Formats: sequence, C-alpha cells, structure tokens
Amino acid sequence: MALDISDLLGSVFEKAKSEIGLKLIAAFFVLQLLNIAAGHTYEAGGVVAFLGVLVSIVAGIAGILLLIGSFRALDEMQLEKAQFTENIIWPFLRLVGVNVVFTVFLTLAFIPALVAGALTLGFTGMGVAAGSTAIAVLTGLLGVLLGVASLGVVAYVFTALINALPEIVVNDSRLFESLDNSVQRSDDNKLRMLISLIPVALLYVVLIPVSAVSTAFGGSAVNFVLGPLVALVGALTTVVFYSTLVEFNQRLPEA
Repeated sequence: MALDISDLLGSVFEKAKSEIGLKLIAAFFVLQLLNIAAGHTYEAGGVVAFLGVLVSIVAGIAGILLLIGSFRALDEMQLEKAQFTENIIWPFLRLVGVNVVFTVFLTLAFIPALVAGALTLGFTGMGVAAGSTAIAVLTGLLGVLLGVASLGVVAYVFTALINALPEIVVNDSRLFESLDNSVQRSDDNKLRMLISLIPVALLYVVLIPVSAVSTAFGGSAVNFVLGPLVALVGALTTVVFYSTLVEFNQRLPEA
C-alpha cells in the first residue's frame, strides 16, 4: 500500500506539537545545551574540564535513554517511565550494529560520486589544457550524471534501511531481522518516504549553517545566543525525524 504523504506529514506535525512531542523537544533541548556547555569547558583545562567530561558522560547515557524512549513514546503517544528504563541494552547494541551497516553501505554508495568527481576534474583539466572545449564540457556533464546516479544510490540505501531503527526499538526486532524487514517494507514506497523526509531536510538546512557559525564563534558572546538556537533547532529536528520514522513503521506494509 502506497504511503499517503499529506496524511503522514499531518500526523508528524500533530505528534511534534502535542504535549508529548513538546516534552521530548524540551528534553532534547536541555540535553544539547548540556553537551554544548560541556564542550566549552574543555578549553579551560583542570577541574573545569574534568567536570565537563563528567557532564558529557552523563549526557551521553541520558541521550541513549532518550533516543530509545522517544521512539516508544511517539509510537504509543504517551509518556511512561518504563519506555526509558526497560529493555535498553539490547536495542541500543542493535542500533549500533545498524549504524555500522548504514555507514558501510552509504560509504560504498558515495564512492562512485567521489571517483566521478576526481575523474571529471582530471579530464576537464586535460580538456582545458588541450584547448578542447568539447572535452571539458562532455567530461563535466559525465561527472554530473555519475554524481546524480551516485546520490540516487545513496537515497535508495537510506530509504531501504532507515526503518530498521523503529523496527528495533518499537518492534523489538533483532539486528538482521530489522534490516531485512526494512528493505522489504520500504519496497515501492522509497520515493514517497524521501518526499516525506523533506521537512527534516529543511530543518537540517537551517541547523547546519547556524551550528557552523556557532562553532566558529567559540566561547564569544555571540555564541551565547547561537548556542541555545542550535540546541532548539536540533531538538526540533530530532523529534520531527523520529516522528516521521514512527509513522513509517506504523504505515508501511508488514514484511
């Protein structure tokens, strides 16, 4: 059954603005503020830096619990302590395994684009050096086509495997079972899944440059404004992304 994109996005919006969604955004906001604050302590050294390391460790543990609990809370649309405290270790280890598989496949998918880029630059340079506009144009066009094809493979891999996350956390699937189910369930819906992820992509478009500027200013007064903004946009992006994955898990046909 094909995904209804408009209905799915409407449901994602409702989840994000619900009481549960707002509480999760607030939790991720606080967590990211702690990470930002801890990062600024490292330059100070001594006891301050040590305290920053302790804060980072605590924030890391809290982040794992919040990651798993958020999927469960958004799936059930209610907050319970058990969602964040029970059956944590195995889902977390399986999520690590999925991340490794993701990284391997996405890296392999990006290799053709990198090779295409290197070859295109090389051949285009040769064409320019030889005074041949035709060679430069043709190699440039070939590089663009190969790059687009590589990005298409990346998008295919991403949509094929992304549902493994809620499969593990919500459905309690095993590692390779979750990956297999994700591939099967995403069949014929990959394009609709990509379109449904546009709001997440737009939030990342906002987040990345703001985060880069914040990092560039370091501990300056400007960063005291940008830091919380980065944390807020990051928290919102996380909850919208998780909500979208939960909707995929609820709506995609069973494997």
